[in-house]
Amino acid sequence: MDEDGVLRKWALAVELGARGRYGQAYTVLEPLLDSDDPHHDALASSVLASHRRQVCDHEAARALDQSAIDRWEQAGLDTDWQYADLVVGRAADAIGMGELDDAREWLAAADAVIGEGGYLRCAVRAGWVRGELAMAQGEPDDAALELEALAPLLDDLRSDRHRCKSRMLLAATYEQSSPEHATELLEKVLSTAKARCWHSLMWPSAYVLGRIAGEGDDRDDYYDAASAIVQTIALDLSPLDASRFVAAVPAELRGED
Repeated sequence: MDEDGVLRKWALAVELGARGRYGQAYTVLEPLLDSDDPHHDALASSVLASHRRQVCDHEAARALDQSAIDRWEQAGLDTDWQYADLVVGRAADAIGMGELDDAREWLAAADAVIGEGGYLRCAVRAGWVRGELAMAQGEPDDAALELEALAPLLDDLRSDRHRCKSRMLLAATYEQSSPEHATELLEKVLSTAKARCWHSLMWPSAYVLGRIAGEGDDRDDYYDAASAIVQTIALDLSPLDASRFVAAVPAELRGED
């Protein structure tokens, strides 16, 4: 397959993942896994690892990222944005596994690669992971600073989806300190994500809005909306993956509050 064809598959799978259609995304990218070209394997692995993280399967995500990193390095290839994506992903994998020291090391490695190449999209993703690391350390103010610092990069990147996800992550940092600001940001995220069918952003945003709303009908409406989207996403997963994903979402979305 030529390079343009590979990139079209990659872009399609990224969009399918944003819509929560992870099973379909896997079908698109599976032929590229273990490709003769490590660049193609890296493209597929980094996207599928991201999707694994989004359905709470961090071990599988780590295996995908690490395998592609090992193959890239064994081939002696120069670093490129595909490699940078994998290294950023490994930092995110480590956070998901609760290995925060490893996450810091992988982020440092990612910063070095991104600094050499100036990979804008990867730099935004690394900023997300720095924000997530700060949140995992119980430092929402530091997380907010990391995410707010992405504004110039997002202006240059001109990606609605990256801007939308950045707002969602930033809103989570404001949940306690400025719930009104968090609500304003999340309503914008929901509006944009709903128009684009980005289910992967809709359900977490609705869940946090419900949490901010407290007791009452608004909370229940947000939780019901988030729960319905979770169930829709589960329909495109294997039975095992669907069961794991639904079991990992907040209890309120499983009717266990």
